[in-house]
Amino acid sequence: MFCIKAKANRGLSLVGVLVTVAITIMIVMAIFTAMQFSARMIADSSARLSAMSLINERMESFRSLSYDDVGTLSGFPTGVIPQSSTTTLNGIEFVERVLVDYINDPADDVAGVDSNGIITDYKQLKIEISWSAHGRSNSISYVSNIVPVSIETDQDGGAVNVEVSDADGSPLSGATVRVVNNSLVPNIDITRTTGPTGLAQFSVPAGSGYHASATMANYSADKTYEATGGNPNPSPGSFTVVKALISTQGFQIGELSDMEISTFSSITSASSTVSFSDSSDLASSTDVTIDTGALRLKDTLGVYESTGLAVMHQIEPAAIDEWGKVVVIGSAPAGSDYRVQFFTGTTSSYQLVDETDLPGNAAGFNDDIIDLSHLDVSSYPDLTVEIILTGDTTVTPTIDDLAVYYRVSDVVRSNVDIDVISKKTIGDSPDIYKYDASLNTGGGVVSLNSMEFDEYTVTNTDGLTLVHACANTSLSLNTNDVTIDHQAGIDSELELVYGFASTHNLWVVVEDTLGETLPGAIVTLERTGYSDSTVTNLCGQAFINNVPLNSDDYDITVSRTGYDDQIIGSYEIDSDTKIKVILTKS
Repeated sequence: MFCIKAKANRGLSLVGVLVTVAITIMIVMAIFTAMQFSARMIADSSARLSAMSLINERMESFRSLSYDDVGTLSGFPTGVIPQSSTTTLNGIEFVERVLVDYINDPADDVAGVDSNGIITDYKQLKIEISWSAHGRSNSISYVSNIVPVSIETDQDGGAVNVEVSDADGSPLSGATVRVVNNSLVPNIDITRTTGPTGLAQFSVPAGSGYHASATMANYSADKTYEATGGNPNPSPGSFTVVKALISTQGFQIGELSDMEISTFSSITSASSTVSFSDSSDLASSTDVTIDTGALRLKDTLGVYESTGLAVMHQIEPAAIDEWGKVVVIGSAPAGSDYRVQFFTGTTSSYQLVDETDLPGNAAGFNDDIIDLSHLDVSSYPDLTVEIILTGDTTVTPTIDDLAVYYRVSDVVRSNVDIDVISKKTIGDSPDIYKYDASLNTGGGVVSLNSMEFDEYTVTNTDGLTLVHACANTSLSLNTNDVTIDHQAGIDSELELVYGFASTHNLWVVVEDTLGETLPGAIVTLERTGYSDSTVTNLCGQAFINNVPLNSDDYDITVSRTGYDDQIIGSYEIDSDTKIKVILTKS
């Protein structure tokens, strides 16, 4: 019997084909990436070699010049070399920057106290070549000393040191400093960049009429000013460089930011307050109790629970424009603590307000006043407050009162004329302000872009009465204007509420001992035959207008839950009166 074996023809499965294709693609991509990297390395090396060739060529050319010609056009020492130029080599654009300075040899002391009175011992030539390749900036530099053939000579030169600081007073590196003098022949126009110490140094001819400036991308500018008909006494003005001495100039610049000023006829606010009178104030709780008007840890025979939780009822305003502040009246003896957290959503699935939207919420707050104004009401139309109490079983923290304030609505006041004036001046006798503008709020808001850090005073010129003023930075309240502290790199928002002209007004600002404004404080003004009261708004301000004018027999009483009353007796209401009252926790 014959047995015939069948030979099976087996092929690759679909999975095998896919694996093979994937491996092939990976190998091809790796080869392609390696080729790209190699090409980039070759191109970078070629560009660097071109730059080195160019810088060597330039240095040899400049060193072949006579000593007197080694200098820059409009610079000092003056010479025939351009301060900056552009050259294309092998298809690459190179930017050349040349610096030439006189050097005072330390062997005969330092500038300004030189033993032989000459601070121009020799010249130092620096060439910097920069170029861009593959989205990166590259540069190389070459420094050489140029020594006179004979002994050092006096070039009637001096020095200018320009110190540039940031808004916080720290040295600013990378600022562009320019020193010019158009009264000398040839003119002087030199630009330097500050180093890590914020210092830019210049060697220049002695003379008067020098000006300097400091600038930086996205920063304010500072400079000296020329005398003009509109500014006859500039400050700072021009300066003089004295032979063999150092003239020092200082500038302060800061990151620019925007300022927005809004005007209203009224702003309406509301609050949700929990006074902890009984358990109905809580949506749910664990190991806490309400006793004598305060939330505290539950105790058994004098032993307190170590941790307790209280959840307030959800706050879901029918109308809300903006969340405001939360005022917590509580105390935590040594060995205990309380934390306040904010959640959003339904009570069955509410979520912790994100830490990026409310920094500090993850750990919880134990501050007396918590700012919620940065929360977006479209993302957080409702809030639920949760309080965590902790102790060591011998003591308990207590919460006596909690109030959440928010804005309900506002009425815009259009076309308000205002003057905005900076504190910084550029001239004296009379004062010439660095920023001085007359503006109109149009539809109720005026936006000032790229403003310098400074204190700006905003004054109404329509004859309206300023009723309230709120800002996201510190404010100073004056007779009928406000001064806002506009900080570097931080956008400012100022809201002004104006009413029609009225006389004999009382404006009270209420703060705690830490300088935080207190909403919900009751302000009462009274004397024999007269009494009026109001409540401070979201910004801790209360306004009472058309007060009957009298001598100094008014009493002002300011009170708020959790704080000691403040009574000011025998007070005189004279025209528009503003007063700040500080409340201390009970």
